[in-house]
Amino acid sequence: MRIFRSLALAVALPSVGMAQSSPPPPAASERAARALSAWYECQDCDAGELNAVTRYGERVVPSLIAALNGGASPARREGLRRSLGAAYDQMAEQAQRYPERVLPESRSDYIERYAGNLDAQYRIRAAQALAALGGPQAAGALEAALAKPQRDDVRRAVERSLQKIK
Repeated sequence: MRIFRSLALAVALPSVGMAQSSPPPPAASERAARALSAWYECQDCDAGELNAVTRYGERVVPSLIAALNGGASPARREGLRRSLGAAYDQMAEQAQRYPERVLPESRSDYIERYAGNLDAQYRIRAAQALAALGGPQAAGALEAALAKPQRDDVRRAVERSLQKIK
């Protein structure tokens, strides 16, 4: 009898979960991903990028938490690294032609600095969006982020975001 109940629960519980929250249609997921990308990458952020993200509510919270914890995606980071490497190579070429143009740092330091800035920007924007959405999941993610080592600018943004929720 106990085995039958366990089997019945194992069959019933997944269907209950599916009935409560079915995945969004692919078009909605794609629009949410574009809204997130626009928010992470905006320069002045004065075209409603944050509002576009918050329209998706709880559906974007897992993506925001991933960005808060990991920064930009590995694919985005690699693309930036390649672009930065090419830019540095052009500067190095110019420095050879024009000796008065001195490169301030090594190629790897240049790439690391700007790639780190991108990660920080993603983390800061994720914290801000989580604060705008609010809720216990967002607050928990922000509190967990404070327990991890962060750049000072990211830590300050997480602290401000957490204050807005509480």
